[in-house]
Amino acid sequence: MNFRVRDATYLNVDTDTGDNIIRSTNSLEQGLSPESDLLILMPKATQNEEETVESCRRLANRLNQIELCCKICLFPGEKSCFNLNCLAEFVHKVRAFHIVGVTEDLNLDIIPQVSAITHIPKQDLIKDAPVWGYIGDKHLVDVCSMGYTYRRDMPDGTVHTESRNLTSYHDALQPIWEERKSSKRNYLNQVLATVELINEWFSATPTGRVFSAAVMSDGTFNVPSGLYFSQPVRCVNHEWVPDGKQPLPQEELPLDTLYSDILPTLQTFQIGKSIEWIVSPA
Repeated sequence: MNFRVRDATYLNVDTDTGDNIIRSTNSLEQGLSPESDLLILMPKATQNEEETVESCRRLANRLNQIELCCKICLFPGEKSCFNLNCLAEFVHKVRAFHIVGVTEDLNLDIIPQVSAITHIPKQDLIKDAPVWGYIGDKHLVDVCSMGYTYRRDMPDGTVHTESRNLTSYHDALQPIWEERKSSKRNYLNQVLATVELINEWFSATPTGRVFSAAVMSDGTFNVPSGLYFSQPVRCVNHEWVPDGKQPLPQEELPLDTLYSDILPTLQTFQIGKSIEWIVSPA
């Protein structure tokens, strides 16, 4: 997440005249103002935790000087949730539910593998498997919750269709849901997932669709409050909040196994001091 003025180009949309004008600028400060609506960040993939903390601290200092209070969208990356916790710690004027990480791409990434295993055409798969976890440490794509369109030829020549989920393929799909680490991610899926999330976020008439995204937990699903965690979310009043009406993963996996390993690291760097576990360790 390092921003170096000498080789960076920022785009800003100027709407003072009522027109959408995109202009190239030479620095973060030129490209943003207190009136900006959205900042999209692309984290550096090779940073360790210490470098990430310092990078986020430097970036936050610059954003605080601008008095930025816009929405912040973190493009998919290897340490998404850790980056988000760092940003929420250091950026002062942005509400926690306005800092969001895109994770829906992990759902899109498994579609070809699911299709190959189940022999269900990709176009018949409903791409709605929830993505759970502390992205960059461990995550679970609840693949058996994914829906698909079942088609059956009827004797009268018609085709009967109905919606089903992949529960009956549980054993065959085990290699997918057992994967807990972030693997190589598809860049096109990352872009598509980011665009879809932003469209919903800024829509005058949100669809109400349930997304997967990394947001600050409020205790929903018994995930510690203050921890950034990928989970089912819904856009409410232009804020992404956990959707507690959604079921837990079909896999019998305690959610705390997806974040417990990272809590000591957060404590070491004094990140997320308001996180429930850090205030009162279990």
